Amino acid sequence: MMSAYRLVLVEDDEDEFLRIAAVVAEMAGSGHILDWVNNFEEGLAIILQNEHHAYIIDQHLGEKNGVELIRLARSQGSRVPMLLLSNAEEGGIDELALEAGASDYLEKSRLSPQLLARALRYAIRQHAQHNQLEDQLHQAQQLEQIKTDRLRLAAHDLRNPLTALQGYVELLREDLYAHMSDQHRAFMDELTHGFMRMQKIVSDILSLERIESQWAQGYTAKINLADTVRSVYEFYRGKSGHNFTLMLFPEVVWVAGDSTELGEAISNLISNAVKFTPEASGRIQVSLTLNDEGVTFRVTDNGYGVPLKQQAKLFEPFYRAKSAETRKISGTGLGLYLVKRIIERHKGTIIFESVPHQGSTFGFQLPVVKE
Repeated sequence: MMSAYRLVLVEDDEDEFLRIAAVVAEMAGSGHILDWVNNFEEGLAIILQNEHHAYIIDQHLGEKNGVELIRLARSQGSRVPMLLLSNAEEGGIDELALEAGASDYLEKSRLSPQLLARALRYAIRQHAQHNQLEDQLHQAQQLEQIKTDRLRLAAHDLRNPLTALQGYVELLREDLYAHMSDQHRAFMDELTHGFMRMQKIVSDILSLERIESQWAQGYTAKINLADTVRSVYEFYRGKSGHNFTLMLFPEVVWVAGDSTELGEAISNLISNAVKFTPEASGRIQVSLTLNDEGVTFRVTDNGYGVPLKQQAKLFEPFYRAKSAETRKISGTGLGLYLVKRIIERHKGTIIFESVPHQGSTFGFQLPVVKE
C-alpha cells in the first residue's frame, strides 16, 4: 500500500488549490496531507524548512514563477523533491524546470490521481536514494581520512627510528662488509635497499602532508622554471648511463610557485623514466617549451611503457602499474600522485601518454607570469 505523504502546494489560485486537493484525496492510500501556501516568498520559506515529503509548485505565482522558485531553493541548498505544474500550451517549460532542478514536470490538464501518485513516488524514492548515496560517500570520505591520518602519524613516528637504524646499518657496512661472505653481503644489500624504500615512502607521505596542509595558500614567489629543470636534469644525467637530451626553449620562463615542490615533481618524473627504461638502449628526452597556453614540461622515454588497462589508475595513491618487465622494479606508488597534487596546487595540468613496449611521456603544463 502507498505510504501517506505530507505535501505542500505552492499555488496563488484558491480554486486551483481546491482542484488539486481533490486529486490528492483520490490518490491510492489514505491520510495524505496537503498544506497550501499562496505566494512565492512563503513557498521558499516552507521548502527550506524541509518538513514535507514533496513540494508541488505552480509555474504562475504572481509576478514570479515556479521555475524561479525551484532554482532559488536549489541554490540555497534544498535537495527536497519538487514537482512543477504548468499549462500544456507553455512550450519549453518542462526543459526549464528540469534545468532548474525540478524532480518532475506535470501538465495541469492531464493531472490525475494516478499520474500524480506515480510522479510523487518516483521523486521521493529518487530523493531517498540520493540521500543514501550521499551518506555512503560521506562514510567513505571519513574512512579515507582516517586512513590518511594514520599513514601520516605512522610516517612521523617512523622517520626518526628509520634514520637511526639506517645509520647503524651504514656503520656495519663500513666495518664488516669487506669481511662478509657473498650471502651475507646480499643480506646486507637487501637490508639497505629496504631501508631506502621505507625512507622514500615516509618522505613521500610527509611531502603530501605538507602540500595538503598548505593547499589554500597561494604562491607569491616567482621562479625560473628552466633553472629548476636544468638542475634536476644534470643530477640524473650524472647518475645514469642512459642517453639524455635536454631542450629548453626558452632559457628563462617565470612561473609562480615553490621551487622545492616543482623540483620534486620534476625529479619524480625523470626518476621514473630512468627506472622504467633499460639503460643499454635507453633514451630520455627532457624538454621545456613555451606557447600561448603556458609552459610545458615533458619527459619522454623509449622504455617499457604502461599497460593500457592500468593507465587510468596511474595517478591514484599507492597504485603501481606492473608488467612482466617492471614487476621487480621497486617503488612506493606515491610518486605520480605526489606529482599530480603538486601540479594541481600550482594551477597546472598533467600530461601523460604511453604505448606499451615503446615508451612514455609524462609532464605538466603551468601558467606563466610576466617578468
